[in-house]
Amino acid sequence: MKVVYGLEHFDRPDKSVSLTIGNFDGVHLGHQAIISELVRQARNKGLLSVVMTFEFHPLRLINPRKAPAVLMSLERRLELIEEFGVDIAVIAHCTESLLNMSREDFVSRILVEHFKLNVIVEGENFHFGHKGRGNIDYLDCEGKRLGFDTVKVNERKILLPEYGEQTISSTLIRSLVSECRVDLAGMCLGRRYELIGRVVSGEGLGRGLGFPTANLDCGELMLPGFGVYACKACIDDRCYDACVNVGPAPTFDRFRTGLEAHIIDFSGALYDKRIKLLFYRRIRDIRRFNDVKELTMQISNDIEQAKFIIREEER
Repeated sequence: MKVVYGLEHFDRPDKSVSLTIGNFDGVHLGHQAIISELVRQARNKGLLSVVMTFEFHPLRLINPRKAPAVLMSLERRLELIEEFGVDIAVIAHCTESLLNMSREDFVSRILVEHFKLNVIVEGENFHFGHKGRGNIDYLDCEGKRLGFDTVKVNERKILLPEYGEQTISSTLIRSLVSECRVDLAGMCLGRRYELIGRVVSGEGLGRGLGFPTANLDCGELMLPGFGVYACKACIDDRCYDACVNVGPAPTFDRFRTGLEAHIIDFSGALYDKRIKLLFYRRIRDIRRFNDVKELTMQISNDIEQAKFIIREEER
């Protein structure tokens, strides 16, 4: 997949284009339906398939206090989008001029001038232009006038235990992750909820207890709600069972939020390595223990529980 950073660096192709536009944070099942339809349209009509996405969520510029947490990095988004066979990804810079553009100017100056547009594929709740005044119906009308087709992809719904039927969205996934329901978030994603972080120096608390941990810096990525989780830790080309603590360490009066992974049956240096954590399920809450002995016994139980959960779910 060719990646172009900045609309200003995208040369209008000679070949006509099948296009979709969106932030695609998480690349969840709803996004996957849109991208799959995009590629299907392109292959059926002999077009280039193009995804236009953004370097960060537009709300970070428009209203930073309302900007949502980030489910995955731009790099990871592009990796997942590429798996669908997309030809080109264009990363639009979030600028005030772009985000405040009227819907009329967006169609004429972005869709028509930058892309030799044959078909645009979007979800039914797609909005664009100043204050989101453009929508899928407006695109359909403009397409009839300007000579491109509009394909609407219906929302994906899912039946979640305890939550009932839900419309899959990045907002729903963020809510589930914050509520520690990483298992249900994974159902909406079509794969495990994941975090990728770099191993940084810690305080050595786990090592002192006989359970060394890797302290991960995940940057701006959204951490799950506080708790102990069963995970897989992927290091280089191999994955290991892991028991992961997200949150403070109240037994040691450490109240800052941290992410520490005890990687089961691993030995070796990890400092500065990048680790991918695949979350299976939360094991328990974070709590203060009476003494180190009680905590150590609980950690041993957590490790066994993590191995059991992973083994059961991988059957």
